[in-house]
Amino acid sequence: MNRLLGFAKLLSGNVIPYAFWIRFNQKKLNEIKPVVIHTEEDDHMIKIYLIGACIDKTIYALRPVFKECVSKKKNILIDLQAVPVIDGAFLGLCLLLYKHLNWNGCQLNFQNINRQNIRIFKWNSAQFLIP
Repeated sequence: MNRLLGFAKLLSGNVIPYAFWIRFNQKKLNEIKPVVIHTEEDDHMIKIYLIGACIDKTIYALRPVFKECVSKKKNILIDLQAVPVIDGAFLGLCLLLYKHLNWNGCQLNFQNINRQNIRIFKWNSAQFLIP
């Protein structure tokens, strides 16, 4: 019974709201301009500033940047101030980054996340990534 209740809660609290959001935001999710990436680095941290929609069609340039950042074995801070929308593909990439950083004893943090993107983190059960 508890399992069924948990499933119903997940469905009504995460899956259905996210599905409706996707349905009504197709224009945002059809963006094709690649995300612009700026990085800053000091002795202990790499800051990654992203500009543009971080969705499946635009994030291909993030993979090599994330790979390079992981190899430096430093904490990473991703600034999402100029990111109007994210999707599950971006979150999946961030989860891989998080996993590799943890293996190296480093942390992944985010800053300047708009309310819409915070909801997307939560709907995808990735709220543990945000402060």
